[in-house]
Amino acid sequence: MNQGNPRLVSLVLFILIFTIVFGCSSDKAFKSGVTYTCDEGKSFALELYEDVGIAFLTVPERRFYLHRMSSASGVKYSDGNTTLWIKGKNASVEMEGRSEFNNCSVKPK
Repeated sequence: MNQGNPRLVSLVLFILIFTIVFGCSSDKAFKSGVTYTCDEGKSFALELYEDVGIAFLTVPERRFYLHRMSSASGVKYSDGNTTLWIKGKNASVEMEGRSEFNNCSVKPK
């Protein structure tokens, strides 16, 4: 009897779980492809999965997986080196302790 390839089985299970977790989320829980424009002509893309407290931040040539953190004011997502702050319609990003994206707002579609 063929037991199958354990790596293939693991990959299939990962895809299945990912699809269940993110595919079944409500529209309110997922904000896809929101683009922020910032000072100095900079911009970044953001995907929020509010139900599970994660965000994917995409800056030119880099992508970050951030976890929601407690914050006294606004919303904060971080991986320890990169931090996204959202307050109302404005956002900013710090990378390795330096403010890299300032005075950002959602780019109109």
